[in-house]
Amino acid sequence: MDQNNETRPYDGHLRGANQPRGGQKLLSAAVLAMAAVGFFQNIDANDKSSIISDTIAATALEAWETEDGNELHLRHEVEITAPDWRIEASNSSLVGELENPDLVRADGNPARIFIIREGDEEPFSGRSLHIEFDPLEDTVRLTGEAVVEKGRESIRSQSIDYDLDGDTFTAGERGRVRVTRDPLN
Repeated sequence: MDQNNETRPYDGHLRGANQPRGGQKLLSAAVLAMAAVGFFQNIDANDKSSIISDTIAATALEAWETEDGNELHLRHEVEITAPDWRIEASNSSLVGELENPDLVRADGNPARIFIIREGDEEPFSGRSLHIEFDPLEDTVRLTGEAVVEKGRESIRSQSIDYDLDGDTFTAGERGRVRVTRDPLN
């Protein structure tokens, strides 16, 4: 990335200004792997699952972060997985800390989001050309050929704003809205 654009290539490490590059990476990875093995051998199984269950993993073919470290950009074959949500997209950005992002933006043809929270009766599934997910406020905005499916309901519109806590939506800033409810079997 161009330094004048205030971005730098993401080198495979999380949020560090002075990360090792090249040959140092292999050595760092080996030391980190040995430390992780030693760490996990010294804790019980319940603690291991709680550490893993709180992890957010992001994969892509390209990644870089802004100079201030406040935004991580991902490009090509993006998948972001958290304990209760997953996003699949062509391009995405996470604003805030990777461990607890303030906002996740995703673009694709379509981009997809899946959410299943503890206490929810049915999973939430959405797809559109652009998604903005606020995990702190539990809101999802889908724009461009937006579709939301939850339980027996399906909503289609050019734009849909969905409040996960209230299980409510607004749709159709421009164009039509179609809500379908499948009958009980």
